[in-house]
Amino acid sequence: MNFRRASNNAAVRLGKELGRGGEGAVFLVDGATDLVAKVYLKPPSQARIDKLRSMARGASPDLLKVAAWPMDLLLDGGSQPRGFLMPRVNGREDLHQLYTPRSRRRTFPSADFRFLVRVAANLARAMAQIHARGHVIGDVNHGNALVGHDGTVRLIDCDSIQIRDGGRVFTCDVGVPLFTPAELSGRAFRGLRRQAYHDAFGLAALIFHLLYLGRHPFAGQFAHGDMPIERAIAEGRVAYGGTAALMGMRPPPGTLALGAFGGEVEQLFEMAFAGAASSRPTAERWVTALRELENSLVVCRADVTHHHPVDQPCCWCPYEKHWNTRVFARQLTGYVAAGVPKVARLWDAITAIEKPAKAEPLEMPPPGRHYTAAEKVGRRLQELFRGAEWNAWQEWLDRAHERVRRQTEKWNLATVDDRFEETYRELEGIKDRLLELPKERAKGIEALKFNLEDRWRDVWLAQFRIDQAKLPRVTPMDIAMLASHGIDSADDVLRNIGNLPGLLHPDGAGHVRAWARERQRQFQFESASGMEQSVVQHIDDTLADEQERLMGALAKGASRLRALSADIRAERQELWKQLNDARVQLRLAERNNMPR
Repeated sequence: MNFRRASNNAAVRLGKELGRGGEGAVFLVDGATDLVAKVYLKPPSQARIDKLRSMARGASPDLLKVAAWPMDLLLDGGSQPRGFLMPRVNGREDLHQLYTPRSRRRTFPSADFRFLVRVAANLARAMAQIHARGHVIGDVNHGNALVGHDGTVRLIDCDSIQIRDGGRVFTCDVGVPLFTPAELSGRAFRGLRRQAYHDAFGLAALIFHLLYLGRHPFAGQFAHGDMPIERAIAEGRVAYGGTAALMGMRPPPGTLALGAFGGEVEQLFEMAFAGAASSRPTAERWVTALRELENSLVVCRADVTHHHPVDQPCCWCPYEKHWNTRVFARQLTGYVAAGVPKVARLWDAITAIEKPAKAEPLEMPPPGRHYTAAEKVGRRLQELFRGAEWNAWQEWLDRAHERVRRQTEKWNLATVDDRFEETYRELEGIKDRLLELPKERAKGIEALKFNLEDRWRDVWLAQFRIDQAKLPRVTPMDIAMLASHGIDSADDVLRNIGNLPGLLHPDGAGHVRAWARERQRQFQFESASGMEQSVVQHIDDTLADEQERLMGALAKGASRLRALSADIRAERQELWKQLNDARVQLRLAERNNMPR
């Protein structure tokens, strides 16, 4: 079918079809690499045509930077509108690919928390552009935003947006319950005029998903049984923050606290989910708060892949320990081998610490009283003196002898203090283990030739993404819900078969299971360098985790030994002083052995 542009009557030739949905299909445009055409499967209504014309008139440069906004109508051979032209959005990924560590590692391998915050801010910026012109997104959800590897965001499916053109409003007649605020819960979307503060609820939920690793703010544990997310939204039962306990809710175990990223972000989430509808933070306010959050982030001292606000402890360290997983990936090319020179430098610093000199033990004094010649004289003369004086001297001499004996025993124990040697041997073991890691990596890669079929089956299945499967009875919201639970590939499905009924409608769960099992049946084992590289990446990732932990321990080794050496010397000095004091007291007692 031939098409023309409504603005200048220029011919438009369609190229390859890029995708197809319930309303229409999207095509490349020959001779215009920066444009695509959306053609409706059925002729659009007059109201839809009027809306598209209004959008095309308002297609400002600022809007075209952040959205696949209709730029011009497409007319068929009978001069009837059948679609529109819009900017081409390519080289981008669905927003929900950033939620879980696994999907993020696959699609954004270098993304860290700073990147997530930047994407959230750019998402808010895009929505702010829409609101600044009096429009409302309406159908806020995961599927309406695509993310570039530079962190920029482009809004898509813009022909569904609620448009204001003077006194006329073209409503958005669709919506997703999980991103619809309580005041609209259960209401029909067709003909419903929405406000920017309705969008503000969905925007805050999307930002929460980005910062809190795919969690929904209303998905938590209810004190009195099951609480579906839609019902929780309708009843205001947010699972995080100060009001959660009052509503019988609490966050799922092992999740991040609402205040993990500072008081300002916490306050904005409280206002968005538990405050009055009209007081929800605007998109502009989110832009400011998220920009400030990104500027406040510092590198965690324990893990260079972690970033946290400068005035907050690192939330990622306890999170990773709880879930035994790595949240943010590293660039691992040569990572393990690069650690070997660092080991040598750290070990040189450790061996430079002076070991405490060896201390010799002393001969223990015999137990009981030491009778001196003077004491024997005193015994012969004791009947000449009062008995009380004689007994007092005897007690004094006994105490002096016992103190010398105790202090000598303490000194001898100190001479066999092996804390320094034990710590040195511990550090030496860490050093040896670090130097073994490159060899272990080589052995691991060599071992790929064994049991490759099982490993490669997992890798092969992980390549089949649910969001690209076009499964019947599985909606974009279902896909996002699965992704938020770390299920976004055929491999994930087969590992989580038992969890599907709780996440999807029974029909949808059945289709997802059947699809994953069919992919499994299609697997044929053969050598494939791509699969092999994926397994090598897993080996590198595991060894890099261990290397970082051991390098951290070795880096603290010199200071540990230095402190131990100083402590041992100080303890010996104090014990020697106490022993000498005891000897002086004994000599005094012996010199005064004749009572006076």
